[in-house]
Order: sequence, then structure tokens, then C-alpha cells
Amino acid sequence: LNMTISSSLIGPCLLTLYAYKKKSLTNSALCFAFIISWIHSIHSLAAFIQLSLFFVLGSRVTKVGMELKEKREDNFARGLKRNWIQVVANGGASAVFCLLDFALRDVAGQQTRIFLFWAYIGALLTASSDTFSSEIGILHTTVPREILNPWREVPPGCNGGVTLLGFIASLASGILFAVGNVAIDMCGLMVLNPGSPFTMRAPSFAFSLIVSLLGSAIDSVLGNLFEYSGWDEQKKCVVNEPGPSVDHLMGEDILDGNQVNFLACFFTGILSGAIALYLL
Repeated sequence: LNMTISSSLIGPCLLTLYAYKKKSLTNSALCFAFIISWIHSIHSLAAFIQLSLFFVLGSRVTKVGMELKEKREDNFARGLKRNWIQVVANGGASAVFCLLDFALRDVAGQQTRIFLFWAYIGALLTASSDTFSSEIGILHTTVPREILNPWREVPPGCNGGVTLLGFIASLASGILFAVGNVAIDMCGLMVLNPGSPFTMRAPSFAFSLIVSLLGSAIDSVLGNLFEYSGWDEQKKCVVNEPGPSVDHLMGEDILDGNQVNFLACFFTGILSGAIALYLL
């Protein structure tokens, strides 16, 4: 089932209204959320449902263990209400792939369509798995390990720090996403854009799990290398900016968390498309 440009406005309006009532986004973030959700909606109803599933589930896990997160994360209180940069960081990559697929639907070959289709799914899986792993993993009672130096223990909230609970949360995200895709497929909604000569089936559980772990790992590696992490002696927590009372832990001060999220979604999306082309 594919939606016309005019009718595709209904879903994004409802999703934006939901975000407004939940007070989970700033005013500017609501505008960008509407644009991103509309791009997914004009691609297909399935893409919009997948994005909505990510938004609803991501909003839920963000609020789990708020008191502990506030102690371990310097910017957690400000992060409860997402800004437009965070919205673009998580949904921008999949929107790019959806827009390209929609724009090229009448001229692109089958391989290009397959690549873009699985690329947007991979980008969404990455955004979801990273949200689950970071929001749930920080609650783990054991000390996180640096992903590139697994024998080294780091404080909770460190960029590039991973825990077993975080990986389990990534897998849980992949399972939920796969279940949602199977339900969408059973309803006959996993169809590409108008004029497409073929229909793609819902991604398998194995694909969802692999891409979820891959995306979460890529995000952690990028954060470990290019995102600053330091221990603030005054605040007694991990911070993402250098300061007079901050001891550097790891990562260069090159990218911020939002840039890391966007790049992880984008790169994993490309890898997902390439994997799909190889397997199909």
C-alpha cells in the first residue's frame, strides 16, 4: 500500500501531535520530526509505521531509570526533551535513503531499489538499537568496558563504553523491529513505491539482529574514537567537553554525540544495503 503525497500528510500530523502532547520534543524538533516522518510516509506506509515504532519505543526506554541516569549523565535532564538536532541525528539518515528511493522509483534499476530499501531499514535499526543500548546499558550494575580495549574498565556514560546489558538491549530492539516488520508484511504493507515492479518481503529476524548489533557497535566505535569523554571531579560524572576540572578518559574532541549517531546510521545503512545485494 503506497500513499499519495497529499494523503501521506495524515500520519505525520498525528505523530507530531502525539509528540507535542507527550512533550517529548522542542518546538523546532516538532517541525523536523514532521518533515522526516512525512518523507518516510511518501515512501510507503510501511516506512512510516517503522519510524513511528522507533519513536514510540525510543521515547519509552529514554524514561526508564531516570534518577540513575541523571546521576551518571551530565546532560540527561536537558535530553528528556529532544531538540531538532537529535531528531535529525536519529531519523535523518533513513529519511535520506527513503527520499532517494522515492525520487528514483521510475528510473533506478532493481539493484539500486533493493540497496536503498534495505539501507533505510538498516539506518532505522541502528537508530533504534543505539537508543536501546545507550538508554538501558547505562543502568547496568557492572562496570562498562571500552569497546576497542575490552580489558579496560570505564565509568558509566563513557562514549565507547559497552556492557552486556547494552548488547542485550540492542538485540531486544532488533527483535521488536523484526516482529513489527513481520506484522507489516502480513498486512501486505511491505511494498515499495508506486510503479515498482517487485515487492520486498520483511527482513528476517537474523538480518534485524545482525544489523542491530552492527549499528550499535559502529556507533560505539565512532564514539570511542572521535567523541570526547572526560571525568568531571566537581560533578562526579562523565562529561563530553574538556574543562578545568575534567580528566580526559578517551576519544578525540572531533564529533559530538549527534554527529556520531547520524554517521553510524548512515554508514550502517550503506552496509545493510550492500549485505542485501550480496545475499539477494
